[in-house]
Amino acid sequence: MSLFLNDAVLDAALNVIRDNVIRMSLCEGYSSTAVAGALTSFTTDGNGITGELAVVVMAPADFTIQDNGVAGREASVAQKAAVAVAANGIGDNVILWNSTTNIVYAHTGLSVDRAVTTADTVTFNSWAVQINDPV
Repeated sequence: MSLFLNDAVLDAALNVIRDNVIRMSLCEGYSSTAVAGALTSFTTDGNGITGELAVVVMAPADFTIQDNGVAGREASVAQKAAVAVAANGIGDNVILWNSTTNIVYAHTGLSVDRAVTTADTVTFNSWAVQINDPV
């Protein structure tokens, strides 16, 4: 039996990310299992995440919803260069989140941890949140 899911359904999910993410943060100390509970790690004023090393403001124009080239759809995240580092630490993941609602929408681990100091700047390379077609 074949399965079909219209791209509009996948795009609707990706549009939630595009329309709601207002920050991308380099953080330390978040594992893929810890992110599920990350809402408890936000500061009380909504201006940061415990372990946040660098942060950049995001807008809907920073996301491109498109075919992922394999079988599905993706929200491609624009590169952000020369982002000031606000705290010393070892960056091990990137989080897309909303500082008003304190919702984490997506998370990815870095392939190589990066030691940073407040004298540094970082570049968030382009990456994508992918949703594959059903099989």
